[in-house]
Amino acid sequence: MSDRDPLEQLARLGSGGPVTPLPPAEVRRLGDRRRARRTAVTGVAGAVAVLAVVIPASLYAARDDGATPEPPSSSDTATTSIPPKDRIPAGFPLGLGAHDYGSDGHTEGPGRDVSGTTPTPCNADPLASRTATDRLAFASLAVELEDYRHLSLYADEKDARSVMKAAADAVAACPTEPFDAMTMMWTSRAADTGYESLTFSQGYRDAIGGTTFQLTRVGRAVLMVAFSGEGVAEPATLTPITKQIAPHMCVFTPEGCGPDASSTPTATTPADCTTADLDATVKPLDSAAGSTYAEVRFTNTSSHDCAIHGSSTLRAVTSDGLAIAGNTTTSNEFVLAPDGVATALVRDTNPDNFPAADCMPANVSAWRITVPGSGETIDVDPTGYSTACTKIGNVSIDPWKPDQGDAAAARRAAEAAAASARAAADAAAADASAQASP
Repeated sequence: MSDRDPLEQLARLGSGGPVTPLPPAEVRRLGDRRRARRTAVTGVAGAVAVLAVVIPASLYAARDDGATPEPPSSSDTATTSIPPKDRIPAGFPLGLGAHDYGSDGHTEGPGRDVSGTTPTPCNADPLASRTATDRLAFASLAVELEDYRHLSLYADEKDARSVMKAAADAVAACPTEPFDAMTMMWTSRAADTGYESLTFSQGYRDAIGGTTFQLTRVGRAVLMVAFSGEGVAEPATLTPITKQIAPHMCVFTPEGCGPDASSTPTATTPADCTTADLDATVKPLDSAAGSTYAEVRFTNTSSHDCAIHGSSTLRAVTSDGLAIAGNTTTSNEFVLAPDGVATALVRDTNPDNFPAADCMPANVSAWRITVPGSGETIDVDPTGYSTACTKIGNVSIDPWKPDQGDAAAARRAAEAAAASARAAADAAAADASAQASP
């Protein structure tokens, strides 16, 4: 009998179609294979590509200890051998809007020696379909989670346009392909970045895991933003990142960057919601099909608007401080006004549904939830939901969404009523004054 429990599938994948989750060893093996297929980013200029090693500036400084400094290796000079016009400028902000996985993760780059996932539908490599004059990459990584960006600079706009077409053609020509004993699927996705873009995902027909890619061309450069995890990320996770980075790609256009180019948010763009802005409470709901449900309500207690977008992760924290691996989901994009409320449904599958050896239950002291956008975590008191499986991860969260009957609406209604009452009082006073006049 299969040990792939359907309740775990529901807990992890919400309302999606039925799938067969892989055993942990198989998930790790696929992760290793995916990492093994990562393409190392290299700077190339008509010669054999070599990895550029990032050397601290202090190692190039003059030494006064009498020792003879070693000459730089060929990889140290790879970048400087690229003509300035064909080089990505130093300090390009490829890490903007990076997902912060806290102590569970780390970042790499931006740099030319950073490696990560690039799309290869049916073994086609669209980013390499034209020779790049320079490349740069950045990654924010955690266990089975990868926020990866890749910037390729080409000789001219014609080559960059050809890369975008090659990517679109490759995805269209490869809806499915065999991968070990499974079927890999490539699917076009809808997204509006405001630029020439292509968004698509790579996933599996009968297993969890996958990557969503977003390619964007500005001038003669192509930006790739990708997010990999246990589930396939929605375009809403990637588009805000693209919108932050793409304006800086004006340096790769004939017009260059005008005086209005800026990396700072405009007055009309609210900052991301942070834990300092939010107060979280748990509202118990009914139980069904062996699971208990709760609604977590996040109230904006600040005096300003804040933005919700991107991914959110839920982990159950045991009384001894162990954070149990949970699920990651992509939330809707919306602005939370002062006193506004966002909600997220939490599903807690009864630990008694699992064999004790597979579950290893433990007391839970908090639900640790990542705030979409800022990446900060907020601990919520899970009163009434005191046990979790340490080996399975039986607690999951659905996407955040605005509460249509939230406190902000009540506040606005109260303000409108108060304004009407003041207007009526003013009118009555005016009438009384007019009648008292001779």
